[in-house]
Amino acid sequence: MKKKGVLIIVPTYSPNVGGVESHLGDLVRELGSSDYQVYVHTYSPITTPGVNWKPREYFNNVEIRRYSWFGKKLLHNIEKIPILTFLYIVPYLLIRVFLFMSLNHHKVDIIHAHGFNAAFIGKFLKKIFKKKLFVSVHAIYELNPKSKTSFFVRNILMSADGISTLSKPSYDELVSFGINPRKLLIHKNWIDLDRFKPIPNKLTLKR
Repeated sequence: MKKKGVLIIVPTYSPNVGGVESHLGDLVRELGSSDYQVYVHTYSPITTPGVNWKPREYFNNVEIRRYSWFGKKLLHNIEKIPILTFLYIVPYLLIRVFLFMSLNHHKVDIIHAHGFNAAFIGKFLKKIFKKKLFVSVHAIYELNPKSKTSFFVRNILMSADGISTLSKPSYDELVSFGINPRKLLIHKNWIDLDRFKPIPNKLTLKR
């Protein structure tokens, strides 16, 4: 019996360090040990400089492709400017994932995109290759519901077959953009307490 193929598109993934990366690492391992074939497409670590990384990695039923990219901590400096973040994240990753899908679309049943920028890529691929699209939103963006950015986000997310978000405030924000509530569900991200610990002193955190 053919395994269901899941294409995961996410800008940052382990060994990049972060809450989403920790959550996704566990999710990918669980899917790989189940009846799924998983393809992760991501960038090299762009917010955690100096870590070792592999362009390709294989284990169980998981294939990870990391594409070398520049920036070090550039993403943190531009993440509040949507157009710059879009231009930094989307074009090259879109090209690489499109090339993969052109040759391997028969292996993929569903696209799972993480974040708005990955969702844009997912929308494009869904239209071309006729695949189902599921989007996970991992942040609250505090956008004006009447802004052009919110309209752009709504246009992207309404193409998804399902959307998960991490909290009720995030859920409410997406509804305020005009997203159909029936497409939405709330998920919970777990925390790796061996890696992430509370730091009361913000100056220590910045260092």
